[in-house]
Amino acid sequence: MRVDGRDVPVAGNLLQPLVRRTSDIIRVVAASVFLSLVIAGSLITRNQWDALEQSVSNIVGVLSPDQSNAVYIVYGVAILALPFGVLIGLIAGRKWKLLAGYAAAALIAALALSITGTGISTPTWDLDVPERLDTFLSQFLDDSRWIAMLAAALTVSGPGLPARWRRAWWAL
Repeated sequence: MRVDGRDVPVAGNLLQPLVRRTSDIIRVVAASVFLSLVIAGSLITRNQWDALEQSVSNIVGVLSPDQSNAVYIVYGVAILALPFGVLIGLIAGRKWKLLAGYAAAALIAALALSITGTGISTPTWDLDVPERLDTFLSQFLDDSRWIAMLAAALTVSGPGLPARWRRAWWAL
């Protein structure tokens, strides 16, 4: 093998073992098939999404208004606190490269969902409603940018985090 103008002897096989390569190929094909099924399923069942939303609201409708608010608040606090927990974990673990990827992924996700036909839109938050905590939380939960930032940050920083953290966070 020629490196920087000189011949360097190379011995051995640089390829992964055949079993490993086959396993990787099968996983990529399976993931592609699954993604295709999800896309096809969403296109085919697009008209049934309203019925699904109605069904979910009937399930949640069993709860009293106070119980619904309590569930919403607990879920909202978890979703709101999650990225900050990941951030603290990355800083405490001194994983600077993952921290840079975390920030870049969150920024790209937020910018991608902020682009509209008229330019870049900013969130319209009303933080001056102190009497209802769920109103404050709904501004984050109902904003697709926040959820996209969360998913992007978890995807990028996930490999550097403890497995127990990853399982709990993705369960949310």
